[in-house]
Amino acid sequence: SIYKKVYKNNIDKLKYLKTQLDQLPSPNYFSKTELITIILPEYLTYSKFKNEAEIAYLIFNYSSRNERFKTISFGPFQMQLRFIVEILKKSSKKNIKDPILRNYSVSNYQYLIDNLQHLNKLSTQWEILKCFEKITLQNNLKHNDKNEPLKKLIQLYNSGGFNQKINDQAFSKITCSTKSYESWCYVMKEWMLKNNFN
Repeated sequence: SIYKKVYKNNIDKLKYLKTQLDQLPSPNYFSKTELITIILPEYLTYSKFKNEAEIAYLIFNYSSRNERFKTISFGPFQMQLRFIVEILKKSSKKNIKDPILRNYSVSNYQYLIDNLQHLNKLSTQWEILKCFEKITLQNNLKHNDKNEPLKKLIQLYNSGGFNQKINDQAFSKITCSTKSYESWCYVMKEWMLKNNFN
């Protein structure tokens, strides 16, 4: 089946991710497996070669003063500078362990460009993902919203909102299926659990 083929093609990537996760700090609310679920479709479709091109394109757009540089995805979790800035702005500095992330000052894109190779690391993107988890779930708790927190994080990460029509669209990076990003997240989470990756 399609799933078996996608799974077999990605088993080594999942094993590598597991060894990396073992060395990283735990999230604030979720288990590591739950939090990593949010980015699994991006991680499993990530390629180092394509990523180098994305970074070059991002730098080109920045140096050309083209605002597009803010929305080019890069790194193992395919984050955008716009997303990173939003998370760093909302995060309390005391919750950020990474010194480069902690030293970011609002609207300083040059600083982020200068530290792009650091932002490109799995460990750095994990730190940003943890901040995303913390500020989103704290906000939900403030509004007494405890419904399906993982689903909300997946939708926010994927599309930036909760528009069901947008979130139900097929994930374009896996062309052999019309499954949505969110659906792939749950399928891939099962793959991790099946292999005792939790």
